Amino acid sequence: MLAAHVRGLCVQHARFRAFGGGDSRPAEPEMITDLLLEHMVRRLQCAAPLATAPDEFAKLARDGLSLGAVSDELAACFASHTVGASAHIRMVVDSPQHGRGELLVPRWVLQRATELLLQGDAANDHEGLLSAIVRCLARAPVDTRRELIAQILVVGGVASVPGFRFRLAQELQSRLAGEERWRALAASVALAEEPGPWNQSPYLDPEARPESRDKSANGSVFAAADRCWVGVSLAVAAKIGGVDMRRDDFDGHSLPRLD
Repeated sequence: MLAAHVRGLCVQHARFRAFGGGDSRPAEPEMITDLLLEHMVRRLQCAAPLATAPDEFAKLARDGLSLGAVSDELAACFASHTVGASAHIRMVVDSPQHGRGELLVPRWVLQRATELLLQGDAANDHEGLLSAIVRCLARAPVDTRRELIAQILVVGGVASVPGFRFRLAQELQSRLAGEERWRALAASVALAEEPGPWNQSPYLDPEARPESRDKSANGSVFAAADRCWVGVSLAVAAKIGGVDMRRDDFDGHSLPRLD
């Protein structure tokens, strides 16, 4: 989903300029090859810090963020908070119609693509990570919530995107601090793989931030992209239990019922 989102944003906002002069023109879909897309997602992408105040940004994201597209208002917000020396990233590409030239991708495209994962896309029924975490927190026993929110372990390939884990914790703190039901837990948000002081969000009460946090950083033992595989392997080897299912029998969302 993230790669498709980056491709859509490039088609919507990137420009192409042929070598030898001439004006730039909108990028064409065939310019965004799979190889170029993989290079952008794996090597150039990062998650920038929170752009605006939480309430303002949440409204912009809710109304203007969808898979492969952002509204002009949200794009302007992202562009005004771009981190970097230049506004564009330049890459050499070949166009069947216009020859070789440079593709100018707005830097904010690669810094803000992960917003879709955090905020979700209601139009396409994609729940964001923030809403999913809060929903799981609400289903957990009350006496376990503070400990759970202080032991978040981010897994999967996207967890390796520079800045993504910090951004997730920052957004989660702001989300909890903005809701009366969860405000008392906001200062406890922490990542299992990040030792030392935390809770530096400007949207928290400074008096609620603990001065230090004793973390073992056990989450750093395995790379983020390998944690799911390692966890399942340990569960199977230990015969913890659960449901066995062949990959060919899994349709993407349904699990067999436990009798």
